[in-house]
Amino acid sequence: MGGWAKFYGFALKKLLNLLACSSFSRDFFMQNDHKNSAHDPSIAPPYEMEYLQEALKDKEKALKRSAGEWPFYHENSLFYAAALEVHHEFQVPIEMAMMTALGAISCVCQDMVDVKLPVGNITNPALMLLTIAKSGERKTTVQKQFFRVISEYNRRAIFIHQKKTLDYESKKNQWNEIEKEMKKAYKKAFRDENEELEKKLSERLDEHRKHHTKWPRSLCMLYADTTPQALVEAMHNNTPTACLMSSESNSIFSGHALKDLDKINTLWDGEDVIVDRSTRPSFILTDSRLTLSLMAQPVVVTRFLSKRGEEARGIGFLARFITVMAEEKAGTRDTRPIGSLENTKKFNQRIEELIRKNFDKKSNLTDE
Repeated sequence: MGGWAKFYGFALKKLLNLLACSSFSRDFFMQNDHKNSAHDPSIAPPYEMEYLQEALKDKEKALKRSAGEWPFYHENSLFYAAALEVHHEFQVPIEMAMMTALGAISCVCQDMVDVKLPVGNITNPALMLLTIAKSGERKTTVQKQFFRVISEYNRRAIFIHQKKTLDYESKKNQWNEIEKEMKKAYKKAFRDENEELEKKLSERLDEHRKHHTKWPRSLCMLYADTTPQALVEAMHNNTPTACLMSSESNSIFSGHALKDLDKINTLWDGEDVIVDRSTRPSFILTDSRLTLSLMAQPVVVTRFLSKRGEEARGIGFLARFITVMAEEKAGTRDTRPIGSLENTKKFNQRIEELIRKNFDKKSNLTDE
């Protein structure tokens, strides 16, 4: 476990640094700038005082916390500001907000940077995150806040890929018809023993096959209801960057998504996945990047561990997760309106910047 803990320490630092490379990276409770009323607790506007007071309480709690409690971050980051805002406004566990925010960061940034460990190994920074929370803890609400832009991008990527697939099918049919007629002409020349024409047609066929219509690659990166084999094929045919995500992971833990735990391990590690097939072309998936951002109720995780816990521990599947048991908030919430969520908006703006920087260069997602 010590090795994985050190890896996650370096990976988290790398991902948070990447998120912070933005004009939005200073949060609203920066305590060093006493000239700015938005950052000075003594003259802050009333609507910010609750956040400031809560941040100070968290800081005091962090200094006194015992082993096993969730750590609090005071690195003055957009990551922490957005997580604290969602925690306060939606009255959800802070650890759930932070884990979900980390999932969004890992999903977008995992193929933008690598992590060099002290021993010299270079690996990818993808995270495997599991938040265990009971019903009523607003898991889906929190996921929507941090994955909003990613989900919108994913829907658009699917829509554009569907349009390109229709165009591909049309061009493929045309290509097949041309090849069919060229084969007929070649066979006729062969039967007529017209060697000169046969040679020309053979060259034309070879040239035609060089320009075979290629399957359009999709930049879809969010998956939920899938199998390890289907996920490998999707990452090979489309983009090798993926995120297995769910705010209610019953179907994932109880279904086929985690059927082959060793394959999930290999994808997360970024190792080559070799797929040998007898009826279709074989392939190798290289440099894969897989984030798992999962939330599940305790009964779901308990059932999974009772059935496959020994296997999951033995192959190191569980050791790869950052896992938290969220504090219960259901039944303790006040009735109050939701604020403007300015820091959450800035978080999503930064996520959108990173998506455009990383993914839009691979495919034009503005095509109509």
